[in-house]
Amino acid sequence: MSDWLKTNEIEEFIDALEHTARQAARVREDVRAWKWLIIALHSALQGACVCALRGHDTAGVTMLTKKSCKEIRHWLHVESRKNPCAPMPPERLASLKELFARVRDRDLLPAPHTLCATAEAVADIDKLNRLRNDFIHFVPRGLSLELSGMPRIVGYAAEAIEHLAVAQPSFWHRLGQPDSDRIAAALTCLRAEIEGRDH
Repeated sequence: MSDWLKTNEIEEFIDALEHTARQAARVREDVRAWKWLIIALHSALQGACVCALRGHDTAGVTMLTKKSCKEIRHWLHVESRKNPCAPMPPERLASLKELFARVRDRDLLPAPHTLCATAEAVADIDKLNRLRNDFIHFVPRGLSLELSGMPRIVGYAAEAIEHLAVAQPSFWHRLGQPDSDRIAAALTCLRAEIEGRDH
């Protein structure tokens, strides 16, 4: 018997958000859960950005690196017409930092979907990105993470996700009610677990 794991960008986003909420419930008992919360939250925010950009972009390239976007556009408009058998170039996803900038750009994600974020929120999302990279690409060393600012970072990320996936989703036409319910429940759980902690 053959088993398959089937997924897409919306399911990946929701799964990461639900995993974030589960890790938030663990941090009271196990401080090491912050590592997994950071990794999952990064994936959830990245997923929300990807879904938002993809919801408005019929070509499906605004979430790619600039180089990958250029190569795909060239393939679509030139190479595939010259040679229909030419393979499509590999797609490379842009970094969270770049994706977060793009969802704040009205030219790439028009109002009302555009995300507004303060300079403090942008700095905190940059820190989330750095922390995630530190854990994912961990090199042999000691690492200490001051947790006092983490609830604020989680709060900013949750606000961004809520705007992109609940309040003003550009991909609403691909969201069923069960998806919307899962997103709302995960955000509620995440906030309930983090609320009241030192900022």
